[in-house]
Formats: sequence, structure tokens, C-alpha cells
Amino acid sequence: MMSTIHTVLVLAFLGVTALLLAITVIQRLRIRGVRMEWRGHMPLGFPLWPTVFTGFVALFMVFAHNAYPEIGSSVYLGYLVGGLLWFAAMVMASGVVVTDYGIVPGTGRPGDAVAWSQINDWFEVNDGRHATFVFIYNRYDDQRRRLDLVVPRMHEDRFRHVLAQKIGDETSLPLRTPAERKAMEGH
Repeated sequence: MMSTIHTVLVLAFLGVTALLLAITVIQRLRIRGVRMEWRGHMPLGFPLWPTVFTGFVALFMVFAHNAYPEIGSSVYLGYLVGGLLWFAAMVMASGVVVTDYGIVPGTGRPGDAVAWSQINDWFEVNDGRHATFVFIYNRYDDQRRRLDLVVPRMHEDRFRHVLAQKIGDETSLPLRTPAERKAMEGH
């Protein structure tokens, strides 16, 4: 009975993580006009939760194989493979893609893409290890947003070149707030 429950849980976990990876790959393949890309900024260079999960499963696999021999090693191997699928999906989803049309700050979040025409202003902050490009932009609902994009040292010059081509120094002034408009109209 216990072996059947574990097998069903492993198969469900493998199905979900395989679906997550497939969706992430499809989202990445849908992005057109790619100019450059890099792996997004992650703590210690790895996605946290899939790394912790996979490490925990690997350690538990050794312990449980000796303590609970009635549960087959295929169950633990299934969890390990599922953790690796999750890890691969998160690494791919954290990628930053710069296209002819704008910036996609995370392949797994296509709704967060910023078109070049949405950007009102930008500036660069350099801390010695890498540069952070800060973009002020308006969403399609006229809500003002900020995107902090960490660019690895090896991609900085190329990214600046793309910015010069796409935006240049011709950013528009930020939109006035309604109070400033009333003051300008003499009300």
C-alpha cells in the first residue's frame, strides 16, 4: 500500500515538473528577435528551492534506502529526476532576454516584458562587480513602473550598444501628475 502511494506521488511530481519545463521551453521559443540573453541573477548562482529540494532528496535517499528498504529506489530516483526538471525549468525561467522589441526580464514571466517604446527614462548604477540598469517605464494602463536589470560584466558593453540603438538619449520626460497639470492650467 505504501509503495503504491509513493509511486503515485512520484509520477504526479514528475508530471508536474515535466509540464513546468515544457511550458518554460515553449515560452522561451516564442520570443522572437533575440539580440542577447543571459542567465538572471540568482543567489549563489542557483535557483534556491529546486537546489534545496534536490539536495534534500539526495541526502534522504541515502538515509531512507538503509532505514526503509521496502520503498524502492525508483521512488527516490523519481523525486531526484523531478527535482532536476524543476531546477532546469527555474534556470531557464530566470533568463533575461533582450530583443529587437524590448526586454524580457524573466522568460518565465512574459507579462513583465518591457517594450522599448514604454521606457521614459533610464540610468546605470555600477558597483564594481556588475552594472544595474534602472528603467522607468509606463505600463499599458499608464501605471509607472521601475525595472532594475542586473547585467553581468561580460554583457555590459553589448547591452549599452543595444540601448544606444534602441533608445539612445532620446527618452521622454516623465508624465506630469494630475496636480501639476491643474497648476499649469491655472485652476
